[in-house]
Amino acid sequence: MPKNARYTLAWSPLHQAYKLHESQGSKVLDIVPESPAWFAWVSQVSSFAFHGRNGSYTACKECKQRGEGYWYAYARVEGKLTKRYLGRGIGLTIPRLEQAAQELWLDTPDTPLQKEGTAVSRLLPSPPITQREKAFLPDLQSEAHALSSADAEQRHSRFDQRSRVSHASGVGGRKPAIEHAEAAALSRSSYPRVPLTSNTAVPPAIAQRFRHPARRQGRSPADRKTRPALAHPPVDPLLATKLHVPRPRPHLVHRPCLIQRLQQGMERALILISAPVGFGKTTLLSDWLASSAIPVAWLSLEPQDNEPARFLSYLLAALQTYDPHLGTIRQVLHHQPPSMETILTVLINDLLIRKGTAQEHFVLVLDNYQVITEESIHQALSFLLEHLPPRMHLVLATREDPPLPLAQLRGQGDLLELRATDLRFTQEEAATFLIEVMGLPLSMEESALLQARTEGWITGLQLAAFSLQGRDDPEAFITAFSGSHHYVVDYLLEEVLNRQSEAVQDFLLQTCILDRLSAPLCDAVREQDGSQAMLDFLERANLFLVALDEQGQWYRYHRLFAEALRQWLQQTAPALVPALHLRASRWYEQHGLTARAVSHTLAAPVPQPGPLVEPLTCREREVLQLLLDGASNREIARHLVLSMNTVKKHVLNICGKLNVRRRTQVIAKAQTLPLL
Repeated sequence: MPKNARYTLAWSPLHQAYKLHESQGSKVLDIVPESPAWFAWVSQVSSFAFHGRNGSYTACKECKQRGEGYWYAYARVEGKLTKRYLGRGIGLTIPRLEQAAQELWLDTPDTPLQKEGTAVSRLLPSPPITQREKAFLPDLQSEAHALSSADAEQRHSRFDQRSRVSHASGVGGRKPAIEHAEAAALSRSSYPRVPLTSNTAVPPAIAQRFRHPARRQGRSPADRKTRPALAHPPVDPLLATKLHVPRPRPHLVHRPCLIQRLQQGMERALILISAPVGFGKTTLLSDWLASSAIPVAWLSLEPQDNEPARFLSYLLAALQTYDPHLGTIRQVLHHQPPSMETILTVLINDLLIRKGTAQEHFVLVLDNYQVITEESIHQALSFLLEHLPPRMHLVLATREDPPLPLAQLRGQGDLLELRATDLRFTQEEAATFLIEVMGLPLSMEESALLQARTEGWITGLQLAAFSLQGRDDPEAFITAFSGSHHYVVDYLLEEVLNRQSEAVQDFLLQTCILDRLSAPLCDAVREQDGSQAMLDFLERANLFLVALDEQGQWYRYHRLFAEALRQWLQQTAPALVPALHLRASRWYEQHGLTARAVSHTLAAPVPQPGPLVEPLTCREREVLQLLLDGASNREIARHLVLSMNTVKKHVLNICGKLNVRRRTQVIAKAQTLPLL
């Protein structure tokens, strides 16, 4: 018996409701008593404190060798540790908990705990809850809403039968006389009673939860069993608009080639549309589904859905839009403990039974899947993919690749992928969008130039189009359009940069000065290791990173994205810019890439040069001219017929006279002074 229970269920006079919260910190849990989530939670824990209207006690579950265990109420009344039988977890309703409190505190206690250790004045703490115990059933609706009153009567009847058997056998120290004491206590409760069976009564508000519409309409028990358990209002109402396919926009660019590829995905288990924000993933899907008339279950995910119970609630509701008879969770309540895989197993079996003879294909679309980071949800989706029913297809639209077995599916030919390179507008599509949809008076050459500057990024084209409306000089605007435009900067900061962790933001801002990125170069510019892992993350997360080779060694940022980052870096940390360029210049110089080293040296502001300490000699001018032409020391020595040591001496003399340290700085400074 726990000394201090980890959880507390208490009556709140302020809210006029029972609230479940953790005893340490008083964190309120989003679990409604008598809901499916409540019974699932009860099956996972071993104890909790109850503070009701009639008294307080600690409820503890005692497991026998077989079975799920029985619950008992413990309280120290008049110095004696007293025990009351509560029943199985499925019977832990509010009326039963209040009845036990009334027995313990309002009636004369008659059953002190006759057991070794009764001198203990406090209850022992319950064991810490495990990761497996944290799995909850979907809190989509109260099971009480789904059960008919006949179902409730059977459940209460079974509870009474078990109580009588345990009384007769003396289980847990209870005596047959206690049954009469409980009945008397129940009759004296302050609640007005509404009978459910001949032996049980509950308050009207509780009884109403067990009134199923099927009973009021006179339906038979067989009819009631076929009704979907999720067809009634949930405990926490679900947002219905998340379960509908977004309507295609009245004026959009139809993309028949991509729609044809999606249609070919009906031969695959998973269709993955993975691209950065603003590449038209959702628009493409809605256009495809509207034009193909494929049956669909749609779910638009939000950050709040990154919780197993809520995710499963919406998933079940989405599948019910395809088939209202799917998603019965009544069977799952008896599993110990219930898990996400158990619920998915019920769903898969239902699909196989109900749709086994159907010839139509249907798709389950999860839009904005990048908001899901909970590992148990990823595992559940992997389980669904592994056991996907025939003719069912999963579609994920996401800004980043999910941690699913993509390589395995790719190898099995069960994966269709559409990425940013597939989704960006072609020149023809960009012209259609700018001229026909947006109504801009542009020539084909001007639209092609804007498509090139945005690299086909649809949102970039749209932002440019908004700025072009009403302008008399579209050509000048398009020529000057870049990522530093305030529309682009604001959008990318809000939708991309600000959504990243501090470490990712630092990496992006420190490396945005580079035209090409590799792990060693980024390490040198940042003056720290770990750039390869960060580049791998950026590639998986689709953070506007473009691969330049098949080996994954060289990358670049999308041009508008890089320009927006540089604009933000100049505004927030201008003093850091010269240091970053000089580090890049030094790395390029060490690897013999003089031209790139010089470009970064020129990009780093240097103090204005003063007068030369002394003028350059004729030989030094010759050496300087060859340096400007990009010649190495060996090439200079061969051209001027000098030894290597002599060439190095001339270079050192030139550095001293120009007051610089490296040859790249010599070249950069020579281009600003009339030395030759």
